[in-house]
Amino acid sequence: MHIADALSRDYLPCEPNDEVLMNQVHSVSSVVANNVENEYAVSTISDETLKQVINFYNTGWPKNPNLLSDNIKKYYKIRNELTVENNLIYYRDRLVIPDNLKTAILIQLHSGHQGIVKCKALAKNTVYWPGINLDIESFVSKCLVCAEFAPSQQKQKMIPLDIPDLPYEQVAVDILEFKGQFYLVVIDSYSKWLDAIQLKNKTSQSVIDVLQFLFSIHGIPRVVLADNNPFKSHVCTEFAKKLNFTIVSCSPHYHQSNGLAERAVSIVKSFLKKCLRDPKASLQTCLLQYRITPLAGLDASPAQLLMSRQLRSTIPVHVTKLKPSIIPNVKANLIKRSQISKDQYDKSANRKEIEFSPSDYVFMQNPLTHIWEPGIIMEKCTEPRSYLVKHTGTSNIVRRNVKHLKHNKSQLKSPVPYCTPVFMLPASETNVPILNEIPNDNDIEIPHNDLDQDLNQNVQINVNEIDLNLQRWRDQIRNRLERPPEVRTRTRVVKKPNRLNL
Repeated sequence: MHIADALSRDYLPCEPNDEVLMNQVHSVSSVVANNVENEYAVSTISDETLKQVINFYNTGWPKNPNLLSDNIKKYYKIRNELTVENNLIYYRDRLVIPDNLKTAILIQLHSGHQGIVKCKALAKNTVYWPGINLDIESFVSKCLVCAEFAPSQQKQKMIPLDIPDLPYEQVAVDILEFKGQFYLVVIDSYSKWLDAIQLKNKTSQSVIDVLQFLFSIHGIPRVVLADNNPFKSHVCTEFAKKLNFTIVSCSPHYHQSNGLAERAVSIVKSFLKKCLRDPKASLQTCLLQYRITPLAGLDASPAQLLMSRQLRSTIPVHVTKLKPSIIPNVKANLIKRSQISKDQYDKSANRKEIEFSPSDYVFMQNPLTHIWEPGIIMEKCTEPRSYLVKHTGTSNIVRRNVKHLKHNKSQLKSPVPYCTPVFMLPASETNVPILNEIPNDNDIEIPHNDLDQDLNQNVQINVNEIDLNLQRWRDQIRNRLERPPEVRTRTRVVKKPNRLNL
């Protein structure tokens, strides 16, 4: 008696016409077919392309594929991996879907609101048609629910600040709040000289008083990098015009664009925290130590770069160290340091620059809830990567950085798709609509929605109304930027309560 192992040649005979094995295989195949044939078999037979594929599968494929139509050529490339059973076509083990059922399958694949990669992985094990991956990408990217809760945008490549030629020619300014007190932090882009002066309050006049004091010591800079509040107020703007310097503001809720000021605030805040723990330390002492300490990569202190001399402190120093001397190659070294920082930052940044045009439909991220909300691009700001966006739901016009914007690829541009103009003209240099480029009513292409045929039939667009809305929005922006803020007085009348005279 021989006992066969896994590698033995003494195998059991198995005839190819084994009735039991053949019945088992046919029963499994029959179950798979019965689950889908009632729903897809009729559509497959009625589809002209798939009907020809079944015919070629039964009678044989032609030798010359150039005689076939474009739709059949897509199946000709995979003809050796196609099988037909009960009027159903399978590509490997994936069911081939007819054209009239593709939308329904896409809805089922994305019913769990998974991403593009997950939907492709699910389709790879179930269904197939030529170009299914592109259709999945297009369908998922147009899902408004997924777009609303999408993650934040990947960071863009760094745009480094221009290195000034002279000390105190460009400064960065920010307001620091610590323990209920406010400090105005000012740092020079050239020398990294740091000032931190306590404010009475956060009003524009308090900020102007401190800036005037600093400018009387160091001189008036040409450029001031700052946040919007309160430096873009009417009072600060008039102050900048009077002293002939420019205020460059960062995009709202994107403070890292003013990274130099944010770094200065971080340094001053660390000084204030340590001074609370050490009674002998003070903010002015910390600032003095910072100003006489050499900067990394420059071998010179902020005092030497700004004043061309070292400051005297309580630390013993030779008198020759306090004599004035010019530090050479400062700008070249600053550019080198900036390039190193940019190269390091750009390693994880998006390589493709994101740009928008006026009238583009976009999603903008709510800075508080981080939910993406629909909007329309109105204008491109003079600051880099900054746009004026009109919120579709509230009609508010806000300024946003491209970090908080992304293209709206959905067919319906907003939850109320036709309450706002569907066709808008590009902005001209004078911010006035170009009347001679308005197309005729017959030339306007209305966005098509396959999922709601009634909506497509009821859409009507008034070109004149679109032009008036666009002009009115631009006038609102222009008036908002040009007019001074309104001074409101209290009008409430306070009356003494009527008491009972008992």
